[in-house]
Amino acid sequence: MVLVAYPNAKGSDYEIPVSVEKIGSCSFYDCVNLKSIQLSSQLKVIERATFSNCKDLGTIRISADIPPTVHESSFAMVSKQKCVLYVPNNSLKAHKGHPVWGKFSNIVGF
Repeated sequence: MVLVAYPNAKGSDYEIPVSVEKIGSCSFYDCVNLKSIQLSSQLKVIERATFSNCKDLGTIRISADIPPTVHESSFAMVSKQKCVLYVPNNSLKAHKGHPVWGKFSNIVGF
């Protein structure tokens, strides 16, 4: 399933349902109230500009062992220095070495 729009556009926290394998372009664009997002273990792809301009996004939790494919612009205008990226311990190295995920300064294993 593809998620094409943020169902709770004014909410501050959201958990991507397990049935979602792809988040479409600009789905969360300019959701300025979004503070945390939990990406399911089944998520495979995050398209371009998905979380662009989500300036208050401070926490991303990825449950997938393999880093989802992500476009360079998916997190445009999200502070990669302030936002904490939580990933499974066994994929910590893969996320840190990833060309996009690796731009986050705070990558923490769980």
